[in-house]
Amino acid sequence: WRQFNFFECVKIPDAEDASAPGPVALSPASSGAVIASTDSYIFLGTQDGQLQAINRSFKVAASIQAYAHGRLHHIMPCDEDLLVTLGDEPTSSGADGPTLKTWSLSMSKKGVLQFKLLSAVPLHSQRPHPITCCTTLPDLSQVAIGSADGRVVLVKGDLVRDRGAKQRTVYESEEPITGLQFLVSNKITTLYIFTTSKLLTLTTISASGKSVTQVPRIMESVGAALGCIAYDKHKNQIAVVRQDALYLYTVDGRGPCYALEGSKSAIHIFKDYTIILQPPSETRASAMKSLGRIGNTDAIDDATKLTMLQTDHKFISHTSLFPQGLRTVLTCWHELFLITLDGRLFQLTEISMQSKLDILQGKSMYTLAIQIAQEAQYDEAAVDAILIKYGDYLYSRDDFEAAVKQYIKAIKRCDVSAVMRKFLEAQHVPLLTEFLEALHRAKLSNADYSTLLLNCYAKLKQKEKLQDFVREQGGHAIDLDVAVALCRQAGYYDQAISLTAQHKNHVMCIGIMTEDKQDFASALAYMRKLKKPEDLGLLLTHFGRILMAHLPAETTRLFVEFYTGSYMPETEVQAAGIISPPRRVTGGYTAVIPVPVKSGDAQSSAASILTTEEEAAQYLAPPPRSAFPIFVDYPEHFRHFLEVLLERQTHTEEDLKTRADLVSTLLEIYLQLANKSEDVDAQSKWQEKAKALLDRESNVVDSSNALLLFHLASYKEGAMLVQERSGRKEDVFRSYCTARDTPGVLRTLKSYGQDTPQLYPLALKYLTSAPQIVEEAGPALGLVLNQIKERRLLVPIQVVQALSANAVATMGIIKTYLADIIERERREIEANTKLIASYKQETLEKETEALKLAESAIQLQMARCSRCGGTFDFPVIHFLCKHSFHQRCVLDNAAVSQIGPNATEPACPICHDADTAVQAMADTRRQASTEKHELFLEGLEGARDRAAYTFARLDFES
Repeated sequence: WRQFNFFECVKIPDAEDASAPGPVALSPASSGAVIASTDSYIFLGTQDGQLQAINRSFKVAASIQAYAHGRLHHIMPCDEDLLVTLGDEPTSSGADGPTLKTWSLSMSKKGVLQFKLLSAVPLHSQRPHPITCCTTLPDLSQVAIGSADGRVVLVKGDLVRDRGAKQRTVYESEEPITGLQFLVSNKITTLYIFTTSKLLTLTTISASGKSVTQVPRIMESVGAALGCIAYDKHKNQIAVVRQDALYLYTVDGRGPCYALEGSKSAIHIFKDYTIILQPPSETRASAMKSLGRIGNTDAIDDATKLTMLQTDHKFISHTSLFPQGLRTVLTCWHELFLITLDGRLFQLTEISMQSKLDILQGKSMYTLAIQIAQEAQYDEAAVDAILIKYGDYLYSRDDFEAAVKQYIKAIKRCDVSAVMRKFLEAQHVPLLTEFLEALHRAKLSNADYSTLLLNCYAKLKQKEKLQDFVREQGGHAIDLDVAVALCRQAGYYDQAISLTAQHKNHVMCIGIMTEDKQDFASALAYMRKLKKPEDLGLLLTHFGRILMAHLPAETTRLFVEFYTGSYMPETEVQAAGIISPPRRVTGGYTAVIPVPVKSGDAQSSAASILTTEEEAAQYLAPPPRSAFPIFVDYPEHFRHFLEVLLERQTHTEEDLKTRADLVSTLLEIYLQLANKSEDVDAQSKWQEKAKALLDRESNVVDSSNALLLFHLASYKEGAMLVQERSGRKEDVFRSYCTARDTPGVLRTLKSYGQDTPQLYPLALKYLTSAPQIVEEAGPALGLVLNQIKERRLLVPIQVVQALSANAVATMGIIKTYLADIIERERREIEANTKLIASYKQETLEKETEALKLAESAIQLQMARCSRCGGTFDFPVIHFLCKHSFHQRCVLDNAAVSQIGPNATEPACPICHDADTAVQAMADTRRQASTEKHELFLEGLEGARDRAAYTFARLDFES
C-alpha cells in the first residue's frame, strides 16, 4: 500500500472547561455509553437508560429517559429525525427484557428539540443473552437483532405508526452473531448474517415486494469478529475486515478484497475511505516497522492504530496512533470524529484537494493525482495542468508514446506549439501525427496544423488516413496551396483533387486532373457538374486549349452549351424516386462529384435540382469572342461552334454587333477551309458556304472586312459579290477591268451604267486598252461612245486623248462619234446665232425706250392710286414706269432704291421686286465670270499643253 497523509488530526476541547479531556457532553462515552450519529446529531445512550442528542456545539440539545430501569444497549439512526433504540426494561413477568423503541426527534411549538416515542416492542426471549448487533431498513419496516446465543430475530411491522409488529426467529446457531446488515437491490431485500465462522444470506422481501420465509443460505464458511463489519451506503456494499484482508460484499455476492495482514478491532466508512482500527498488540508490531529505532516505543504498547484506506486506488491516506486507546469512530456534520477511551475528542480534517495533488505530484504519482482529481470533479483546468506535467515527466523519461497520450488528454490547454516542437526535434513523426489528429478531433486545429498533419501523412505514406482526412476535412482550416502541393509532390493526386474540390478551388482541381493525371475525360465530367456558370467560364478560359488538344469534340460541345446560354449542370436524379448510381470519374476522387441522394429524399432533391436549373438558366452568356483563341488551331470545330452560335442567337439590336463578329469570323473560317482543301469539290463547297453566309447575313456583314477576307483568300468572285452588295459599283467595275474580264465589264456596265454614268469613261479606257479587248467588245464600244456623247461625260478632246493613248483605236471606231459631235456643234452655233440676234433686237428696243423716257415728256393720266386704288389727293408721287401712288402709300411701303445713282430715292413698290431680281442676277453672273476666269488662269498656269487646255475650255464653254 502506498502511504500518504491527507488528514490532519486536531483535538477538540470543551468550550467551557479547558481542563476537561474533551467536551463534557461526550464524557459518558468514556464510561461505556452507546454512541451513534447522523449528519445532524451525535446520540448517546447511557447505562442508566438516558437518550441524548448532541448538537454541533457539543451541547446536549435533547434528552429523555428512554429506559426507566434498564440499560440502553444499541442506537440505530434511520434518518435525520428517526432512530431505533434497544435496551432493557421490565416486562410483564417483572424481569428485565430487551425492548425495541422507535423515536422521532423534532422541534416543539416552543422551539425546543425533543424526543417523541413512536412505538415500543418487547422482544420475546426464553433465554436472555446479550444482544450483540442489530440493523434496520431505512423505512423501519424490518429490524434484525442478533444475540450472543446465536439467534437472529426478525421484527416486521409498522414501527413508525405503531400498528403492531411480528417477531420471528429466522436463524439459530451455537455461535454468537457478530454482524447483521440489509442489502436492497431491485426490490429484493437480503439480510447478511455474520457469525464468528460463517456468512449467511436470507431473503426477507422478494422482487414482488412481499415478505418471504426462507432458511438462511451459507455464502461463506468464514465469519467476522464483532465490530469488524461496516455498511457503505454510498456503494451499497458491506465491508468486512479479517485477519488477512479487507473484504467487500455486494448484492451479487463477494466482491474484491484487499490484503491487509494483522488483527483488527473495528471498521468504519467515511466518504470513500475505509477506517480500520488495530488493537495495541498489532499496533506495536506495525509501529516498529514504521518507526524503526527512532523514538520511544514504550508509549505505543497500549496504543490503538487508526489506518484510513482508499481501496479504489489502493493507498493509505492517513495513519495515527492513539496511546490512550480509541472508544469509537463516528461521522457527523460530514466530518470524522474520534473518541478515545479517556473521553478525548479528535477531529480528522481532510486537507484540500490542491494540497493532495501537490503531494502526489511531488512524488511523481501523476496517474493517481489525475484519477483523484477527476473523481472529485475537480477544476478541469487543474486536471489538465497535471496531465501536461505528467506528459512532460514521461517525455523526460523517453516514454514518448505515453507522453503524447497525456498531452492529448489536456489538448485544450496545453501549449500546442511547444508539444509539436518537442516531437519534431525528436523526429517522432508518428507521435506528432497522433497529436495533430487529436487536435483535429477537438476542432482546435488551424490552417498550419492541418497542413502539418497532411505533411505527416504524406511522409509516413499513410494513404488511407490521408484519404480520410481529405474526406472529413471540410470543418477545418487549411493552407490549401501548401496542402495540395504536398499531395502532388507525394503522388497523391486523388487526394489533392478531393481537397481542392471541397474548397471549391476548381482551377486547381482541373489543373491536377489535366497536368498530373492526364485524365481529361474526368476533367470535363467535373466541369459539367459545376452549379455556377461563372466557375465553368473561368475553367474553359484556363483549360480550353489543353482540353481541345485531347478531346476536341467533347470540349467543343461544352463550349457550345456554355456560350449559347443553355448550360445546365449534370445531376444524378433521373426521376422522382429513381436514383441513378454515381458515375465514377476516377477511383480516388469520386467524392468531388455530387453523389446520389437517398431514395427517401428524391422529392426534395428533385426540387433542389429544379432550383439549380432555374438559376443556371438565368446566367448571361459571355461574348463569344472570348472563346475564339481556344479554337485557333481547330478550324473544323471552330466552324461548328460558330454555326451553332449563329443558329441559336437572337436578332435583337444588342446582338447585332456580336452577330457581325460571328459572321465575319465564320466567313474567315470558310475561306480558310477552302484554301486548305486539296479537293476541288471540297474547296467549292466551302466557297459556296461563304457566299451563302454573305447572302444570308448581308445586313450585318462588314463589307470592308469581308472584302479584305476574300482578297486575302484570293477568291475574286466573293470579293466582287461583296462590292456589289455594298454599292461599290465602280470598284466592281475596276475589278473586272483588272481581271480583263470583258464580258463582266460589259455586264456591269449594262447593270449599273444608267445609275453610275462615270463608268462609261472608264469603260472607254478599258475597251480601247488592247486589240483583243476591242475585238471582244465589238459594237459595245460604239454604245459606250454614244452614252459619253449623250450624257456629255467627256469633251471631244478628252475622248480623242483617251483613244490616242495607244495604237489600238482606229478612226473607224470614232468616225461616227466625231461626225455626230460636229453636227451637234453646228446646230448649237446656229441656235446661238439666232439667240444673239434676238437679244440685240431686244436691247435696241430697251435703249430706245430709255432714251425716250429721258428726253420726252410723259403724260400721266392715272386717276387712282396704284397701291390702294383710292382717288388721288395731294401730295402724289408718279414713277416713269407709269405707276402713281399717294405719298403716304409710298412712304408706308417704301423700299429704298438699290438701282441707279439715286440710290436713296424711293422705288416703285410694284416694280421694285423685279428690278431687284434682275440686278441680283447680273451681280451673280458677274461674280461667277470672275471666279471662272481665276480658275482658268490657275489651270492654265499648271497645264502642260496650254493651247490644248485653252482649246478644251473654250470648247466646253461653247
